[in-house]
Amino acid sequence: QWLHDAKVKSMTDVLEEVLSDAGARVVVFFRFRREIERAGEVIRTSPNLRGVEVLELHGDTRDDSVVRRRFVEEPKSRVLLSQIATGSLGIDLSVAETAIFYSWDFDAATYQQARDRIWKPGGKITRIHLMVPHSIDETMLKVVQGKLDRSALLLDRWQEIVQGGLT
Repeated sequence: QWLHDAKVKSMTDVLEEVLSDAGARVVVFFRFRREIERAGEVIRTSPNLRGVEVLELHGDTRDDSVVRRRFVEEPKSRVLLSQIATGSLGIDLSVAETAIFYSWDFDAATYQQARDRIWKPGGKITRIHLMVPHSIDETMLKVVQGKLDRSALLLDRWQEIVQGGLT
């Protein structure tokens, strides 16, 4: 059940600011398809985002390679709304300078892969997390970040672990 558009409004405010730079591209990651649908509706009817081409990529996208290719190759395709599980693996979205995380799940690997989709050597990268204060958003991000921190610790100390010296 959709309760309100406060978070969608915050996202459109960020998009307006980021897209004010000519040629800027943005990937917005969502957990749920209904969030993508609603965000697309709001963006397409926003007077300040009129004319911005919005593409959608989710589990039901018929030909995701066409969507990905359009986003990467066509400069007028400036916003990609992607389900995080669909747009996080094996995709080069480095034409985007900004990734907005609207929602995510508890899977740290999926989050990390999504986060890295816009990476480019020496390029400017901005990652924005939209969070409702005191909500599941904060909890989920803390859990994911904790998993990534533990993983990094293990990778940093792998030799000690292999040799049995970790205490």
